[in-house]
Amino acid sequence: MCIFLWLDAWWRKEGTDLPDQTAVKILDMAAGSGEATICVKDWWASRRQETVVDSATITPSPGSALQRLPAALPSARPAFVPTFKVGGPAGGAAPSIRLSENSPFPAILATDPYTVQAYRDRTGLTCYPLSFEDLASGIMPRGSSEEPTEDGERQEEQDTGDTILHMVICSFALHLVESPSQLFALLWELTTKAKWLIIISPHKKPEIKDTWGWDHWDVETWARATPTSPFGILKDRVHCRVFRSCNFSD
Repeated sequence: MCIFLWLDAWWRKEGTDLPDQTAVKILDMAAGSGEATICVKDWWASRRQETVVDSATITPSPGSALQRLPAALPSARPAFVPTFKVGGPAGGAAPSIRLSENSPFPAILATDPYTVQAYRDRTGLTCYPLSFEDLASGIMPRGSSEEPTEDGERQEEQDTGDTILHMVICSFALHLVESPSQLFALLWELTTKAKWLIIISPHKKPEIKDTWGWDHWDVETWARATPTSPFGILKDRVHCRVFRSCNFSD
């Protein structure tokens, strides 16, 4: 899955620099029934144990967006097509990513005004009924994910206040913002809240302009993308585009 590939790349470059017991802070924007959140949870679980998750064993649920993907569209720029499986390099070797057994569960904040209950039913985590317009106006969820413990109890929700997010993930939804002015307002606001923006989609929309506060990122070289850089990560006809906020440039 694209999210596995992105998180592996991000962890190698930045995750290892996190202070001990620091949870990765992620906003699952327009979360739907939690497909992106489940990928993050599976990545975290698989990287904390010896068992490797293979993308070939992941079966989309009936009627999910992954089962309705159209054929990939042609592009003037190539896509970065990984030569290894989600679980590790070609040949079946285990990935080099190994999280400590004490690594805290990612602090996932989810928003969607239409699927709060569906998200909770599928993931067991909290979803806040915030729209794109709410986020664009500066309203952010104040809390953290509630990961069930072994005895079924849930961790007490914490107030994150103005904590900066490590990344925002938007899966199969950002193209629904049809007005360029509304999209600009949303993305500009997010540049002040998160360092990374991850857009998952079956196509190359929406267009993110260079003047909107986000630099298109080349994951393969870990540098700002150039005109000849891959368009993004391509896995199983799903495009993953990565952008870095201009407000958090090194």
